[in-house]
Amino acid sequence: MSSASASPVQAPSPNLEYARVVEVGPGGITVRTGFGTIRAERAVSCLVEPRAEDLVLACVDISGRAFVLSVLESRGPVELCVEGDARLGARGGSLTLAADADIRLACPGELAAASGQLTVHAAEGRAAVERMSFLGRTFKSQVKRIRSVARSVELVFKSFTSQGLESQRFVKGHDEVQAGSRRVLVEDLNALHAKNHSVIAEEQVVMNAEQIHMG
Repeated sequence: MSSASASPVQAPSPNLEYARVVEVGPGGITVRTGFGTIRAERAVSCLVEPRAEDLVLACVDISGRAFVLSVLESRGPVELCVEGDARLGARGGSLTLAADADIRLACPGELAAASGQLTVHAAEGRAAVERMSFLGRTFKSQVKRIRSVARSVELVFKSFTSQGLESQRFVKGHDEVQAGSRRVLVEDLNALHAKNHSVIAEEQVVMNAEQIHMG
């Protein structure tokens, strides 16, 4: 019995070609090379999104399979894009994102950040949040001025302490204080002006002073 000799398998032998992007579609990228117009796939290592009229580096083998390896020249804004899930990491070092103009983060889902320490420095800040919830153990702030406008405010404290040099409060409508007990200490003048003033006590009303003027 004679054994048939195995025929050698020809290697793909890919060639590199300069190509001009004609069209980018769901089925692939149409590029124009020196030997004609072909369909090519975007290589995973090609992070820059190809656009029409971009000059790219294409890899073509003898079987007709072609890949766009990189974008060499682009006439529009550069867009880094990958298919599917992606992760950008730096092993053994830090990662810095820097731009001379703006940096924008956008997603339709959740934008999450987790770190051991968060530091933000900005000359001006704005935030528009439909609903916001904050949970923490300690909150400390140092500001020069606070101006807050709200339709209604509800604060719940176990203990509340406020200290200041001066305090003013203007209430256009009704003002009411309910407390188990209340004590007011004034070092100098305590003045009360009202059109009508009523004091009601169930047991005692005590007035103690060196002089009492009524009338």
